[in-house]
Amino acid sequence: MKTLFTITFITSILFALTAKAQHDYVITAGDDSLTCEINVRLLGVPKYQAKGAKESKKIRPDEIKEYYIADQDALFKSVLDMSGAGFNENPRLFMPVLEKGKICLYQMIYSTPGTSVGVGLGPIAIGGGTSTIKYYVSKIDDWVSEVKTDGIFTSSSKLRIKNRAFLNMIEDNKEVYNKCLADNDFSFKAIRNLIHLYNTGTPYKDPPYVEPKEDSSNGFNPNQD
Repeated sequence: MKTLFTITFITSILFALTAKAQHDYVITAGDDSLTCEINVRLLGVPKYQAKGAKESKKIRPDEIKEYYIADQDALFKSVLDMSGAGFNENPRLFMPVLEKGKICLYQMIYSTPGTSVGVGLGPIAIGGGTSTIKYYVSKIDDWVSEVKTDGIFTSSSKLRIKNRAFLNMIEDNKEVYNKCLADNDFSFKAIRNLIHLYNTGTPYKDPPYVEPKEDSSNGFNPNQD
């Protein structure tokens, strides 16, 4: 039986990007950049309304290449998944961007609900839900591949393949490549630092914490109709 995942997006965290805009925008599949207002809904995909437009439109990954929510400093890109992570029905989807540059880094959080049984007046939970964090990377184009997961069932052979694929991606930057080999650290923090260093030439620094707004729609899923 195929496992169903609920994809949770944490959009209240500041993403450290190489460039930041001061307003919402979308970039269409035709490369038109539109200043707009993006409406994030807890259920259903976000919508955008361009300046001067009378109606809002759904933000769909086959129509929009990229969109940015200014008040959350959150960037999303339409990508093609090549890692077999359960998106075979529609390989193009949105992923939140942690690092943007020649190499882009994305973070996804997959959640599975807890198990429950119906007893008496209602269901009783007998097992808690689980969450798995995964990092994906892309270089130049839209194809992404998984490079890191905190899943407990990841085999050592798969880890070696992912590590080698990541090394191949950064080998054209000898400084970053040699640092990766010397540190021998493939933690989430180390991978993000290496990609930031590759893109900018400077180490990654955590941004200052910003209190989430009360009306922010944390946890929305931009790939849900």
